[in-house]
Amino acid sequence: MPYCASKGGVYMITRALAAEIAKCGINVNSISPGNTATPLNEHLQRNPKFVKLMASYTPTGRAYITTQEMAGAAVFLASDDASAVHGHDLVVDDGWCAI
Repeated sequence: MPYCASKGGVYMITRALAAEIAKCGINVNSISPGNTATPLNEHLQRNPKFVKLMASYTPTGRAYITTQEMAGAAVFLASDDASAVHGHDLVVDDGWCAI
């Protein structure tokens, strides 16, 4: 429950802050990452049972998102290509939330 509440809080803060400071020319957005392969969870990445379980949660069948994919989302939101994106939570989770 605390994790869910914190995610909801980040989303609402993103929207509220975006609405408040958009007139200053500042975009505020957030990223909700899925299961991302990092050194912190490297031991789990080597566990075939865990990888199979995690892969079963996504429609793509992938267990992990790469750090490069997460960085790509951040670079997009920081770029001029996202100049009209305000108050958005970009979900990068291999479709986990879609199912």
